[in-house]
Amino acid sequence: MARHENHTLEACLALIEEREKWGPAGEWSTADFEELSDRIAGQTGRTLGATTLKRVWGRVRYDSSPSRHTLDTLALYVGAASWREFQGSVPDRPTSTEPLAVAASDDPVRRLPVRMTSMVIMAAVAMLVVFWMARDGSNLVADPTDVNVSFSSRKVADGLPNSVVFDYQLAGVDADSFFIQQSWDPRLRHRVDPENSQFTSIYYYPGHFQAKLMADTLVLREHALVVPTNGWDILVEREGPTPIYADPASGEESLRLDSGWIRSSVPDLLSGQRAMNVYAVGQFAPLPSQSAVLRTRIRLDVDTAFSACQAATITLMATTGWIAVPFARTGCSSEMNMTVGDRRLDGQTTDLSALGTDLSEWTDLVIAVRDRLVFIEINGEPVYQAAYTQEIGDIIGLRYRFEGNGMIQTAELTGSTGENILPPFADHGL
Repeated sequence: MARHENHTLEACLALIEEREKWGPAGEWSTADFEELSDRIAGQTGRTLGATTLKRVWGRVRYDSSPSRHTLDTLALYVGAASWREFQGSVPDRPTSTEPLAVAASDDPVRRLPVRMTSMVIMAAVAMLVVFWMARDGSNLVADPTDVNVSFSSRKVADGLPNSVVFDYQLAGVDADSFFIQQSWDPRLRHRVDPENSQFTSIYYYPGHFQAKLMADTLVLREHALVVPTNGWDILVEREGPTPIYADPASGEESLRLDSGWIRSSVPDLLSGQRAMNVYAVGQFAPLPSQSAVLRTRIRLDVDTAFSACQAATITLMATTGWIAVPFARTGCSSEMNMTVGDRRLDGQTTDLSALGTDLSEWTDLVIAVRDRLVFIEINGEPVYQAAYTQEIGDIIGLRYRFEGNGMIQTAELTGSTGENILPPFADHGL
């Protein structure tokens, strides 16, 4: 990697660390990198695995430079349209006229240029943080009665991947720049031409998105967009934006992958080096999150010599937030992260050991939500509860994330009527 590009990457990583406020990346756990991977995917529609992120931050040895896909995705996450745009916003690293041998001298006067260089770099990064945060400031909402503006979207296919066509009309609107923001997150914006009327995007993962049509920082129109699964979908993560769309094993009452296919196609899934996601999104009427209960039985098949923690996370996906509950071997609780609405519970600062369990055996789990309180049971025993304050809206989807080959024997999601609203495992789009 060229010197300036390496300097730009340092600035980008510093910007992400400042934004996440999890402390220095050198102290991040594996669960932190997995959480960041999820946030990047949710906000950019592009995938960077936890291992890739560790390589970028130097936590895993890797002799090659980051790919263009990786750099562009990081740039998107901090609000730039591309790596090239972000690179152009970063000042060149100031260079000292002192030779390296002099810089290492014990003479404090002769070391001054190097110290000043470090201070200038830190100041430049701090200014960059302020610039990008200010750039994505609070949105203003336009008068919805403006008849000259329209904004709608339509999906072109069933299942995944799926392209979405955005139709817009901006006649008579005066602004410097126009954007379509694909999610509620302001970093996921794409510039559009006001003289045109369409913009398309491809979605590789399912989810709920709040699309916005914007003039500068003014929100002209917005609407909810759900990219659904076709029944149950299994997606195996890999390097790059596209996952592997896997076919569930046939003739089974449980939802799992065929062991022969795993050995021939993704053998590293058995060592926990890949993550497997099982989704059901947009397959039922939105369920009020104030009263919801998930009952499920899961198991994880993974080589413990390579994946000692045997981790899995179950997420209730809602319209304005989510509840994500981690499970792993008890000794790995320090690397767990739990999200309940507006609260993020870090295993390094919160005792989550009660969520520890042996997933190599079939395990019964219950996640119940009652009026912003989350109750968790493992094998019939209440083990943990947590509260949140900001409403997360209606539940529209369910996600299982397994570090390895996960299996789901049963899954029931019920509301106040007690009726299971999840589709049967036989329903999938593959």
